[in-house]
Amino acid sequence: ATGLYGNAQLPGPGPAPDLQTYWAHWRYNRADAGSQRLLRSTSYVGVWDDHEVVNDFGPLNDTRDTPPYTPGVHLLPIGLEAFLDYTPIAIAPNTPKRLYRSLRWGKNLELFVLDTRQYRDANAASDDPARPKTMLGREQLTWLKESLAGSDATWKVIVSSVPMSIPTGFPATGGRDGWANFDQTTGFEQELLDILRFMEQRGIANTVWITTDVHFAEVFRYRPFAADPAFAVHELATGPLNSGIFPNAAFDTTLNPTVLFGPRPAASPTTWEQAKDGFNFGTLEVDRGGQLTAAIVNTAGQTLYSLTLVPR
Repeated sequence: ATGLYGNAQLPGPGPAPDLQTYWAHWRYNRADAGSQRLLRSTSYVGVWDDHEVVNDFGPLNDTRDTPPYTPGVHLLPIGLEAFLDYTPIAIAPNTPKRLYRSLRWGKNLELFVLDTRQYRDANAASDDPARPKTMLGREQLTWLKESLAGSDATWKVIVSSVPMSIPTGFPATGGRDGWANFDQTTGFEQELLDILRFMEQRGIANTVWITTDVHFAEVFRYRPFAADPAFAVHELATGPLNSGIFPNAAFDTTLNPTVLFGPRPAASPTTWEQAKDGFNFGTLEVDRGGQLTAAIVNTAGQTLYSLTLVPR
């Protein structure tokens, strides 16, 4: 009845072992009046997250052995079906389960939406440079490179549901869930470096990554290659809109990051008023001349941070 910060709660469905219960979770969220107002007022691009199935899932980690789950039953296909049932995505008949795609906004912006879930190697596997792991899978990785190289948009905005440098994966003994290795060798760092090297070598500039999964906002500038300091990539991590807020100042240094905006609040909130300041969303605007402005906004509509970028 009472949430983490003393806020009122509405009872919801329990664990989801079958399609009907997954649907119940979608209906529960869609019943929220605020969500309904949002969906009535704007379009959206749906991206699935690890909690669309089970925490930190992939095709090799999507089963649960405790009741009400059935041991050995793969939950990824069930969560994917529910996601597609409730999310407007144009699916080609020859690729019925493909979620990665690109969308164009005029001459200045193209959005590249990644599927970081259904093609990934096991989180616990080691990311050996001689045998690198994959988060995207061969076909999606090829699509991303070819699409980035072929785009004439001023800005290429890449949507990744996991962050680039902030360590994720809980518990950590199960391996890293995001791109960064941090204190292990179980991230997906080699593939990310391969993508960035491709962009640097092809002269693909003006890229911004939009990421989430972590429960706080942070903004990074990366200059990953010492031999080419002019090559820079920005990452904007936002979230959550609800749930707990768990700021984490740790980050991986492989991409030579500069923190432009750090976790807010600096410590985990304990009251509802503090939490409302920690809940956040991001905005991204591109003007007719190609100048991009990104911002982090809290629930009061206050801009906590703003970043303006001029295209190269």
